[in-house]
Amino acid sequence: MRKSQISDNLICHEFIMLENCNKELEVDMWDQIHFRLVKVKVQMTFTEDNFIYYSLDGKVLRIEQHSEKQKHHDQFNNIDQIKYLHWDGEFEQNNRKSGKWKANWQGPDYKEVGGYYENGLKQGLWNEFTKNYWSQAEICENGEYFNDQKIGEWKYIYDNKIIGGGFYNKQGQKQGKWVELSDGFFNSSQVTYYGEYQNGKKVGRWDILFREQRQNIFQQIGGGSYDIGIKNGMWIELSDRFQIYSQVTYHGRYKQGRKIDRWDIHFNYEGERKMQDQLLNIKNQIFSGGGLYEEVQGDSIKIGNWVELSDLFLSTHQVTHNGEYQNGKKMGRWYSLFRDQRQNRYLRIGGGSYDTGVKIGIWIELSDGYLYYSRVTYHGRYRNGRKVGRWYEQSLEQNEKKKNLHGGLYDEVDGGSNKIGKWKEYSDGFNLYSQITYDGEYKKGKKVGKWDILYYKQGSQTQELIGGGMYSYQGLRNGMWIELNDGFQDYSQVTHNGGYKNGNKVGRWDIFFKENRTETQQLIGGGFYNEQGQRNGEWRELNDGFENNSQVIFNGEYKNGYKIGRWDIFFKEEEKKTYELIGGGLYYEVQGGSIKAGQWIELDDDFEFDQQYTQKGEYQNGNKVGPWVKMSIREEQL
Repeated sequence: MRKSQISDNLICHEFIMLENCNKELEVDMWDQIHFRLVKVKVQMTFTEDNFIYYSLDGKVLRIEQHSEKQKHHDQFNNIDQIKYLHWDGEFEQNNRKSGKWKANWQGPDYKEVGGYYENGLKQGLWNEFTKNYWSQAEICENGEYFNDQKIGEWKYIYDNKIIGGGFYNKQGQKQGKWVELSDGFFNSSQVTYYGEYQNGKKVGRWDILFREQRQNIFQQIGGGSYDIGIKNGMWIELSDRFQIYSQVTYHGRYKQGRKIDRWDIHFNYEGERKMQDQLLNIKNQIFSGGGLYEEVQGDSIKIGNWVELSDLFLSTHQVTHNGEYQNGKKMGRWYSLFRDQRQNRYLRIGGGSYDTGVKIGIWIELSDGYLYYSRVTYHGRYRNGRKVGRWYEQSLEQNEKKKNLHGGLYDEVDGGSNKIGKWKEYSDGFNLYSQITYDGEYKKGKKVGKWDILYYKQGSQTQELIGGGMYSYQGLRNGMWIELNDGFQDYSQVTHNGGYKNGNKVGRWDIFFKENRTETQQLIGGGFYNEQGQRNGEWRELNDGFENNSQVIFNGEYKNGYKIGRWDIFFKEEEKKTYELIGGGLYYEVQGGSIKAGQWIELDDDFEFDQQYTQKGEYQNGNKVGPWVKMSIREEQL
């Protein structure tokens, strides 16, 4: 028997890359600034000693030992899976999996997931992570396998409740009534499909339902009919990235599985106080876009004038692209428009030309996070669909003045284009309250050498050097770094100071915070990373929503990356000098991790400076049990 080595082999050593043996893996990542999932490209670096480094912006997310029998990287669909998903099991002599295999989600909330293999085939009862499992989509499915084929009843479990499922027949085909989850199901996009299968084919009416986090019921928002697995007639479909802040639907007709005639695009706009633009309070406005489909040789293609929504269309990012299709390909001039919600007007802010679906000539493109407080555009030239020459980055201020031009050069390489030489670029989350830029050098598309992080505070006329560090020639962070906390803003000026070795954090890391009222930097947290890049020993860490008016800190101990023992939760309001104990509980060690157990007081999901609520209740085996009580932090002093 041979143990799997897919897991915790995070070994800090000097490595030698295999030439021409690196690749990119496109996965989902949560953008907590704009409240959405975005696609990012993770670098996979293969070394001569059979290790694979997964890294993003020079920071190693995972290191695993590579062998022919271990190809788990093909299964990663998001950043969380790369960081936390680990398998433990045994191989027979023929390299087939055998016996019990367990998928562990490395972190404080332990879930035992897995089952048994015989001769490499799944057998018996299994509990599995769904393929898009991550921290905001903690969904498992459980049921029975026979010779690697699902049979009988299978259930989807979310938040300790059954939210879907159905039956498989003896041939492993879905049969009868089913409730299925969308591929992109997560806390803010709770979309399910309800209908019937016959021998693995969808038939009859299928309804699409959506549940917002604050609601207890699913409401129908779309659907249509199937004729033995083929869509027919009128349908209302959801965009791939449908969620509470991006309720985009498509309305039109299918004919034998092909879209025909006019299709309209609708946007159900609901202003949310949580969004960055707190001026948005309009309810249920409908934005319309769309165009025509034409049947051509058994297929359907877009023709004529279209209004399309950007891939990342949101309440605050209402961007459309307007132009013409010829024979299913974009042609001629296309324009990008942005809706200024404050004045309810559309602004033409970008665009360029297509030749048979390929970008050519001069273009003005928008940042993915383009919104009223973050109007960043990119200006440059395309040649045969590739960026070439110098590209400029520009920001438009609220007084309509254009801010400094940044940017750099693209070089055509191997059928693509790479950034080269000196670059100065805006951060992905650049906005009025987080004016961050990066200054450094690219070599063959990778950051190398010294990079500086610069910051304009709102109202300031000068930039401040607030962070940065060195990249190795492999594009990995090395040596001492000062980096910004995710969600860094004027009112949440948090930095992390410490050392990297081959992209892994090692040694002591300190967390500093600068309050607006004092303008002095304070050491408020931190701890140690071991040589494997895992947190170890005593730690003080910050809540994701940490800011001037909502300063929440967690204090406790890590053991090889897992929380153990007592963890306390402290809170301080901006005008006060000391932190107040408001909650906490115990973590118990279990094989492969740790679980919450016993009585806990933890932050409410919507905890903020003006919603200071906690939840009090009990955990058993890592699961909430019995009644849980919501209360204000003023109702009970610990």
